[in-house]
Amino acid sequence: MLPASELHAIGRRTLRDRMTSLGFRRDRRTGRASWRRTEEGVETDLVVVPSAHDFFQGRGRFTIEVSEWDPVSGRVTNERLAVLLDDDQRERLRALIDEVRRRMPRPDPDLLDELTEDERRWYLSGFDPVRAPFLLSEDVWFEYVDEQDAAAAFTFVGEVLPTCLGILTRVGIEEHARRSAAGADDDGSRHLLWGLDAVLGSGSRDPHDAPRPVRSADDR
Repeated sequence: MLPASELHAIGRRTLRDRMTSLGFRRDRRTGRASWRRTEEGVETDLVVVPSAHDFFQGRGRFTIEVSEWDPVSGRVTNERLAVLLDDDQRERLRALIDEVRRRMPRPDPDLLDELTEDERRWYLSGFDPVRAPFLLSEDVWFEYVDEQDAAAAFTFVGEVLPTCLGILTRVGIEEHARRSAAGADDDGSRHLLWGLDAVLGSGSRDPHDAPRPVRSADDR
């Protein structure tokens, strides 16, 4: 698995031109792949968050956190990029993940011998293709083994980012207005998921799903 520093470097390099074209500047306060822009007073932050765990013998994972803050209205919107994808984009992401898993070496037999039957079944599933389309509610992480995989994932991010940012703003504004009308505070939690169904045209969201709290790099 690539070290986190190298993953961030690939992200910065691959997304540099796209982020510049969208008005973002790299946030140089950290060594991470992270960017910020201020547009009409609204501050948008995007940061690459690698998984801290390597469960599958060399396959890394990362997610991308996107947030918007409007100091005038008090609106705070946080989401992971994959949740903002439409059906076609999620299928493209599934194809990327399947290609990574196709190229992965099979697991070490000695390791499998140490697992229970249930553990072995779960572990081996991580090497199999994704057999069903991702649902809107799924917390999908990008996967990679080497620089080629990581660069392909970040190239995909650059292609879908403009539409994802538009959806984040639109649904965030609508959800903030709804909560304001109801007298509820906008505390930055993940409120917008229910509104994504109408924007993305998907019926996959479970109405009983609770908003997920914003997670740090150590949560996965």
